[in-house]
Amino acid sequence: QMQQLDALVRMLIDDTEKLLYPLAVSIAGDPSVRKILEAGFRHIELGDAEAEQASRDALYSLLEVRWQEMRNVVELRQVHFLTADGISFLRMHEPSRHGDGLVSVRPLIRRALATGQPQTGYEVGRLYGGVRVILPIRGADERLRGLVEVGLSMGPILEPLTREMGMLSALL
Repeated sequence: QMQQLDALVRMLIDDTEKLLYPLAVSIAGDPSVRKILEAGFRHIELGDAEAEQASRDALYSLLEVRWQEMRNVVELRQVHFLTADGISFLRMHEPSRHGDGLVSVRPLIRRALATGQPQTGYEVGRLYGGVRVILPIRGADERLRGLVEVGLSMGPILEPLTREMGMLSALL
């Protein structure tokens, strides 16, 4: 029975990855997002903190409505942008918190930066465990410029399972 439960949880995680992937692609592929990120990353390289913050604010403003819709409809937990060295640029769920490095604590981010390839899976971060999809963002020169991460905590994923298990136990 534990094997069946494990298989079911893995299936739920896989299904969640399939749900999150197109969301991440739509964000990473948005020309306006890419333009703002490119400017923000350039301001970081130039050490222009004021212009960097203006880019961060512009990105938040651009995505705020879409972010709220994704939170309400699919209970999305995070949309997070990182630089090519794994430094947080913007957390839509906590926009005032940025500038911290995540490579040492987040294996999926480390792998995405090392390979330049999308990464998906369950991962425990600093605040929650959940299913995450991380996509590279490349500049016009195809150089890796950063990452976008979308994530969903396990609560909404496991809720149908726990509801089903509760119904099953009531029947037994």
